[in-house]
Amino acid sequence: MSQATRKLAKLVGTNIQERRKKLGLTQECLAEKIGVGQQSLSRMERGDIAPKLERLPDVAATLRCSVADLFRASGADDHALTRALEDALAGLNIHEKEYLVRMTGDLAALLREARKSE
Repeated sequence: MSQATRKLAKLVGTNIQERRKKLGLTQECLAEKIGVGQQSLSRMERGDIAPKLERLPDVAATLRCSVADLFRASGADDHALTRALEDALAGLNIHEKEYLVRMTGDLAALLREARKSE
């Protein structure tokens, strides 16, 4: 896992953990609801592993937030997150970057649809 990916995984994991605790859910309960093992969720929350993209809508729905909320950094972390995204794209060719832009657009459309149904 690259350093940029690790930073994103840590950010998402921290947000998952904070929202889970705010809702009074145990790791076991959240893990069951999103279809992963408790150990996997623990590793996600620590940032050791990143959740799969296709799992993020279920995680967000269970935590009563948007997928975008899982990626939100507070204040000074915004710049670090932007830099992490730039670092994640470094070294990719134009076709790979275009593919990621399309995937991001598709994910954004899913987020907008999910927000409408809230």
